[in-house]
Amino acid sequence: MNRAMAHSYAPTVPSTESEQSSENSPSATGASSSPDPENPESTRGTLLHRMILTPARRVFGLEPTPPGAGVATLHGDEPEAPGLDPAETVQLRNIRRFGAAGALLMAIGALGAGAQPVLQNPIAGVRLLSLPSRMATSALTVTMTGTVVVVLAWLLLGRFALGRTRSGATPRRLSRSQMDRTLLLWILPLSVAPPMFSRDVYSYLAQSEITARGLDPYEIGPVDALGADNVLTRTVPNIWRETPAPYGPLFLWMGRGITYLTGENIVAGIFLHRLLALAGVALIVWALPRLARRCGVASVTALWLGAANPLLLYHLVAGIHNEALMI
Repeated sequence: MNRAMAHSYAPTVPSTESEQSSENSPSATGASSSPDPENPESTRGTLLHRMILTPARRVFGLEPTPPGAGVATLHGDEPEAPGLDPAETVQLRNIRRFGAAGALLMAIGALGAGAQPVLQNPIAGVRLLSLPSRMATSALTVTMTGTVVVVLAWLLLGRFALGRTRSGATPRRLSRSQMDRTLLLWILPLSVAPPMFSRDVYSYLAQSEITARGLDPYEIGPVDALGADNVLTRTVPNIWRETPAPYGPLFLWMGRGITYLTGENIVAGIFLHRLLALAGVALIVWALPRLARRCGVASVTALWLGAANPLLLYHLVAGIHNEALMI
């Protein structure tokens, strides 16, 4: 009894600093140790993996999501939805044609209300094609009507692309192939129409010509580099004729390649720059389903909101903006 009491009241001897440091060391706690500074190969490999390989895998979507973790935080994963029934498929085809009709109206109206080139206009003097240019108000009305029709068709398409309803039930959803066909049908009329809503493509052509001549597009504008009477300078809006290029070197390098192929042919240059914009849209269509899958969102929902969006069609396809490659 006395021995037990003596043991219970025995004074506690404080541990020394060396003992505390040994107890808190990574080897004692089981934590992973840092790279050995005496082994340069191990240190170099760890830094390479941490600073280059891991960020690169995350950029390209190759880094797997850890078990139990998710990218999306505002909602859970959307469940798979069945395909459309025959009646809904007929409705989808009507919506697709409705949107294509709107895009076609925009293309026709652009013959008079679009950003036509000042020189080398291919429809100038053509009896039927130049008719909208002689009725500017009517051409603008047709173009605006087409834009409204495309927006309405896009909203109607959302009924078959969204994965949720107010009641919480999962409705039937259109397939990826049906979405791709709809998007393609809406893009085609805008791809062959004159530029709309912007004249930036003419600045692209002039700045590409400056780069092809070996001059610095970041120092001088089209007037100083090409001359005020140059065919490319005359198509640039007055506000940008003396402005140096605001675009990055990669895009100017691409534009220089287009200039080598087309020279001062404005129509061919517009066509090739639109191909660049369409390539950017194709990359968007490729990337969106992969991003949506990582966030637990249905791919057709992401394509409806991101790729079939009228803003994208008007700004990138119809307007021929180089942001398509950046996005």
